[in-house]
Amino acid sequence: MRWFNTNLEGRPPLPKAVLVALATLLVMEFGLARQEWLWTQFGGGGLNAIQSRIDAIVTPSPDPLVVVTGSSRLRIGASPLQIEQALGVPAGSVLNLAVAAGTPFDALTEYRLGRDKLRSATLLVIGLDDFYTNASWGVTLCDRRYATLDERLHDYDPPQVRTLLIGWLWRTCDAQRALQRFLARGGRPMPYHAELEPDRRCRLAEGWDKPATPADEPKLVETLEAFYQNWRPGSGRLRQLRKLAALARSDGLKVLVVCTPLAPRYRQLVHERYPEAEAYFGRCLEQLRAEGLEVLDWRDSTAVGWPPAAFHDYGHPTPLGVTLLSRMLADAAARACPELRRGVTPDPAFRLPAMGPAPADDESDAQ
Repeated sequence: MRWFNTNLEGRPPLPKAVLVALATLLVMEFGLARQEWLWTQFGGGGLNAIQSRIDAIVTPSPDPLVVVTGSSRLRIGASPLQIEQALGVPAGSVLNLAVAAGTPFDALTEYRLGRDKLRSATLLVIGLDDFYTNASWGVTLCDRRYATLDERLHDYDPPQVRTLLIGWLWRTCDAQRALQRFLARGGRPMPYHAELEPDRRCRLAEGWDKPATPADEPKLVETLEAFYQNWRPGSGRLRQLRKLAALARSDGLKVLVVCTPLAPRYRQLVHERYPEAEAYFGRCLEQLRAEGLEVLDWRDSTAVGWPPAAFHDYGHPTPLGVTLLSRMLADAAARACPELRRGVTPDPAFRLPAMGPAPADDESDAQ
């Protein structure tokens, strides 16, 4: 008995347009999307932010001591030069690898790529933002480029897993931004190289130093809705944070998890509109502490003594905020790793607020 007919004679051939479309898709997939050069030559700042920071910041550092990772709040707020001066450590020993909208997976990828040098550091600072615990938050370009199949299956929340599995099977989906640039430029390369400020932060956008005003509240609301849209509790980014902390600890580094200050009005809006999300984030912090991680929760800017002029918007600092945050980070680093305070007498007028677990010899009321 014949189950099917293998004789194709007499059947109409596939339309030429279909054959051309299939050939184009195969060329895009295997000739472009699965080639590493596409990411490096046509990635631009968003796609190449990770590797470009390794090349511009990690590689030239003679002896890294403190490594800062996180989102744009720390990208702007942590001045390597000011932290070095506060600690009295050599120039080039404090590295700021934070990226715009950076996640723990960005930080994990940076550590992996620069591990040969970063593993000799003393302290790793991991920035922790409230939007990390929103399971509806989309995947990033770093996720699409660097996440392994195992990580796509186990280190993300369900909505992200579906997106990333599609990208794993059909790489064109992951590389669509680079493909768009490739086609728009007719194949002419546009490599990206990170540019640094004099204090070795990555180049900042014009106008970042202007303080927020009451007229900026619509922007606060817009930012809030972007971070919390379709909010649902998520834990994938925290799994990535734990993986990074474990890797750094295995290399002998001390790890600090830091929640940077937020503008009072923004925090008020979060409390009023998304109380469930705020409570969930607080429980996540307590769980991290219960697991032995030192978490410094500085979100309450009033409690840490930040004036309104320290904020450019919901949480990005002005130059005043940069100075305050850099000093707080330096003081926290010295408390966590006393050997980092080299020949500099602490400023008696400045004291780190006790917003996280403190060492046993600290008499402050840690929360």
